[in-house]
Amino acid sequence: MFYKANPLRAVVCALPIASIGICLPTYAQNEFAEPGVIEELTATTEASSKWSFEANTHFTTEYWFRGISQGKQNVNGLIVQPSAAVTYQVNEQVSTTFGVWSSFSSQDRGGESAWYEADLTAGINFALSDTLSFDATYIWLENPAGGGEFNQELDVSLAFDDTGMWEEAGIVIPGFEGLQPYGLVAFETSSAADGIGNADGVYLEIGISPSILIIESESTPITLSVPVTFGLNLNDYYQTGSNGDGDFFGYASVGFHASMPLDDVIQMDGSWEGYCGVDYLMLSDQLRDISVAAGTGDDETRVIMSAGLSMSF
Repeated sequence: MFYKANPLRAVVCALPIASIGICLPTYAQNEFAEPGVIEELTATTEASSKWSFEANTHFTTEYWFRGISQGKQNVNGLIVQPSAAVTYQVNEQVSTTFGVWSSFSSQDRGGESAWYEADLTAGINFALSDTLSFDATYIWLENPAGGGEFNQELDVSLAFDDTGMWEEAGIVIPGFEGLQPYGLVAFETSSAADGIGNADGVYLEIGISPSILIIESESTPITLSVPVTFGLNLNDYYQTGSNGDGDFFGYASVGFHASMPLDDVIQMDGSWEGYCGVDYLMLSDQLRDISVAAGTGDDETRVIMSAGLSMSF
C-alpha cells in the first residue's frame, strides 16, 4: 500500500511520539522524605521515560501496497487499518520498535474473513548524526483471510532532516521543517508482494514529506503535509507473466494531508491527533495489468480518501 510504505513509518502519516510519564509526588522538594527515596524515584522515572507507545486507527477507501492493488476491496466499501507500536530508547543514538498493523475490509469477498492482512514488525533505528538516521526493520506480512502468508521482507531506510538548511538560508515558514527526504530499500526474503516469483524482489522507494502550518491556533493548529513518493523496481519486485520481467518504474503518488492536535477535545492521557487526506496514485502499465488481474480495473490513476485518529504517550 502506498500509504503504508512502512507500516510504522509512515505510510504510510507521521505521528508525534511522547515519552511515558508517571505521576509522582515531588519528593525532591520534601525535606522530610526518607533517605534514598529521591534517588529511587529518579531512577524509576528515567527508566520509564525510555518507553513510548503509539496507536493509530486509519480509514481509507482503497488499499494499494506500493502500487499493487489488494483486490476487489478497492472497488467499494470501507477499509479500516489499526496499528500499534512500542519503542524503547536504548540510548541517545539507538532505539528499537516492535509493532502490529492490520487491515479489515467491509467489502464482501466471497465468504472470506474481513481480516485481510496482519503484519508484525521488529526494527532498530540509529541516529547517525543530528540530521541523519538509519533504520532496519523486518516485516512479516500475513493473510488471515486466506490462511497463509503474503511475504516477508527486510526494509532498510535512510532519512535526512534538512530543517537546518532552510533556516540557514533564511527561509522561515510557519510549520515548515524542510522537505524531509528519505530513501528505502526492501528485500523480499519469503514469497513475493505481487504474487509472482519467490523471495528475490528488491524494491526502492524515494520520497519527501514537506509540511506547513495553514491555520495558526494555540489549541488546534492545522498542519498540511504534502508527501511525494516514487516506487521503483530494482530486481523482480514488479513482475508480470511467467517470465517475471519487470519495469523499473512502478508508481508515483502525491498526497495532501491535514492534521490537528485533539488534546483539548479528548480529555485523556497521551497526545491525540486527527487527520484526513487525499492521495493521487499514478500507476505504470505493469501495475495496471496487476490491477486488472486483481479485479480492480485498468485505471492509470486512482484517487484515495482517508482519515484517522492517532495517539501517543
